[in-house]
Amino acid sequence: MKAKNKIIGAFDIGASGGKFIVGIFDEGKFSTKEVYRFINKPINLYLRQKKDKTVHKIYWNDLSIYDEIITGLKKLKDFGIEHLDSLGIDTWGTDGECFTKEGELIGRVHNYRDHRLDKIRDELFKIIPERKLFELTGVPSYPFNEVNQLFWLVKHRPDILKMVDIFLPITSIFYYYLSGARICEYTWATTTQLLDPFKKDWCKKVFEKLKIPLSIMPPVTTPGTKIGSLHQEIAKEVGLNQCSIIATAAHDTACAYAAAPIEKEENSLIISSGTWSLVGKLIPSPLINEKIYQNHFTNEGGIGNIRFLKNVMGAWIIQELRRSWKERDKRELSWDEIVKMAKKGERFSAIIDPDNNIFYNPENMEKAIKDFCKKTGQKIPRNRETTLRIVYESLALKYRRTNEMIEEITEKKNSRVYVIGGGANNPLLNQFTAEATGLPVIAGPIEATAIGNILIQAKTLGTIKSIEEGRRLVKGSFPLAHYKPKDILAWKKAVKKFKKIF
Repeated sequence: MKAKNKIIGAFDIGASGGKFIVGIFDEGKFSTKEVYRFINKPINLYLRQKKDKTVHKIYWNDLSIYDEIITGLKKLKDFGIEHLDSLGIDTWGTDGECFTKEGELIGRVHNYRDHRLDKIRDELFKIIPERKLFELTGVPSYPFNEVNQLFWLVKHRPDILKMVDIFLPITSIFYYYLSGARICEYTWATTTQLLDPFKKDWCKKVFEKLKIPLSIMPPVTTPGTKIGSLHQEIAKEVGLNQCSIIATAAHDTACAYAAAPIEKEENSLIISSGTWSLVGKLIPSPLINEKIYQNHFTNEGGIGNIRFLKNVMGAWIIQELRRSWKERDKRELSWDEIVKMAKKGERFSAIIDPDNNIFYNPENMEKAIKDFCKKTGQKIPRNRETTLRIVYESLALKYRRTNEMIEEITEKKNSRVYVIGGGANNPLLNQFTAEATGLPVIAGPIEATAIGNILIQAKTLGTIKSIEEGRRLVKGSFPLAHYKPKDILAWKKAVKKFKKIF
């Protein structure tokens, strides 16, 4: 690569896989190359405990993920790259683990769907009521929030807490392994229910009430901060320079939103579409009131703004259907096959609420959908095609309802929907979204998270002056698909049905 190029590395690690992408800036042009892609999956253990009771535990394999990062860095030589200007990592927005003062990991990194958290909120709310916790943090309560995970340690593993020197979020674990940095990046911290959204620092009241030692928390770092450089030993091993390590937005959704090719924040609905669908818009400062609390909206930190959004279950339901059918058929359906099957399904046969607890982590997702339809007095799907179509239609209707609530709360109408992330590659769901919302949909870029990761680093390096400039580069550098609402009448009938059921 030419020396004048700025070459920036981004590891985007999600709950089902990771990728290593480099961004190349050359004389006003911006392009990306995918260097490496790998699978990331939870590890299920069944541990025999007292009285012959077997407990299902779900963990992340942090060392395996770290090894994949090293493999990705080594792959750079295949592209003739021996110099990176910087490197940043983003991950999902929960999970982490504690370290001793000697720098050793204590135990295993729990997965956010681990069943130890199933009832922990009942204990927590006896100390801080759910409404009060929202008032303090601007974030609604979910089972996976980091506050629950650390409170679980306080209540059930106080012996472990005695050994803890520092807690590190999942993203920061890899920063620590690569550079020795021990931080928590701001956008990730805002999802924990442990941060004061106005002071942008740990909320002392929460820590004091729950008896979580504040001393174990790392400093909160602004997105785009240089936090160190690649260990000399690692640089030598992978054949790379000791590049700068930049704490880009650690939360993958913050990165994705930074890359959304929007024109105006105040009238743009953004859907970061993946395992979860994060449906929201960018606003100047946190909004905290009763309506927001009742409707489970969250105020998450952005790049100089707030991501005001709602978590919708997203592709998780489809992923689980695909996984269970693979086990049954001994063959995995491609995503193109899934979309083709859904097109053949019966239209508006039934509607589900994707956010109902029944779909969070069921043993059998197909059965959960049928059970929900039966419980709500709807037609039970008879084939896979209709089951898939029910999910996609229901997601689009949920997007519409979420948009209506956002418009009502912010008192600003949205004129366009921007779909970013993996879901931008799903033409059926994007068309359904246009039909359901009655708004034009702009889909792309597909790799929005990695691109946003790169743009934040580029701003730190002075390669671009602002995120707005980066968004303009995105519009000129990556293909975007456009969808317009067509079959409006049929979808209006579906909207009435949706409202009647829910």
